[in-house]
Amino acid sequence: MRYAVISDIHGNLHALQAVLADAANQNIGGYLFLGDYIEDFPWPNEVVETVRFVKDAVVIRGNKEQYLADMYGDSQETWIYEQMAPMYWNYRELTEDNMKYLISLPPCVEIMMETGSVIRLIHNDPIFYRKPKIEAFHSTPYRKRMAVKPFTHDEYLTFARNSVLERPDAVRELEALPPGVYAFGHNHVSWHMKYKDKLLINPGSCGMPLDFDTAAPYTIIEDGADRWPCGADGE
Repeated sequence: MRYAVISDIHGNLHALQAVLADAANQNIGGYLFLGDYIEDFPWPNEVVETVRFVKDAVVIRGNKEQYLADMYGDSQETWIYEQMAPMYWNYRELTEDNMKYLISLPPCVEIMMETGSVIRLIHNDPIFYRKPKIEAFHSTPYRKRMAVKPFTHDEYLTFARNSVLERPDAVRELEALPPGVYAFGHNHVSWHMKYKDKLLINPGSCGMPLDFDTAAPYTIIEDGADRWPCGADGE
């Protein structure tokens, strides 16, 4: 069975529509949505209503949906922070049904596949977004490195893999994870890595990619007979 993995739409209805149209031609049996459906583009209700009615979809919340949950029921008189203005606008624009749908979403999900493999969905995986930072997983260092010397996606995959393996704290946590597939988003940079019996996937941002690729990215994974396919990034 083939799954489309989609993350970080950020209100970009047209990007979401393009991804879903492409996925419809890829023999997709299920859809995995990894959070952050709203904020930066002006179609929050249209995006949410599209996601809600995708057949055979598993949908989790991201940090944007968590912001909504934290704000829900609070007095808007406390909404004074300029950097939160887009979120305030989204909150006011969302219909009550769409609001309740978003704040009801689970933060993480585990799915048993047909072959017995397990895929775990979370928006922001703490192994890769930690202190001190692993800079390969943050968009600002990515942009600065690209400005100094442009690199290919394969070169980024190698750099990011090495950045993880050079961190003993991250490696210990990777070792402790059960076998399976781990899908997450959040940093708007497409990435994957196979480590022993684990496959780690970030499909990138469907609506607002930050990896110098103007396409609307998503990832397709296939529940194979004995292994999960992955790119040429080592193990």
